[in-house]
Amino acid sequence: MSRLLERKPRLVEMLSRAERIIYYGAALALVLTVGMIFASAAISAVEAVSAEPLEEALIDTSLTVLDRVLLIFIFVELLNTIGIVSGRGRSSPSRSS
Repeated sequence: MSRLLERKPRLVEMLSRAERIIYYGAALALVLTVGMIFASAAISAVEAVSAEPLEEALIDTSLTVLDRVLLIFIFVELLNTIGIVSGRGRSSPSRSS
């Protein structure tokens, strides 16, 4: 029985490390995706300014950039959630006496 009790904390520790690695991998993928979306939005904005029918291009580009910015906010919230779950943002409740 004591062997099982000794192995259980090791298993829990290994699973916790694996979970953190997975969360950090997901966070890295999200950060890279946000960078690509930023670049895409900037390229779209530059292309819209140089377009011939300026009004239509600006409307379409504005909606495209807005769509991408909202997507970036979603990814940032996911990154925040990953940070909280992985332990970065955990805070212990304070005890008042």
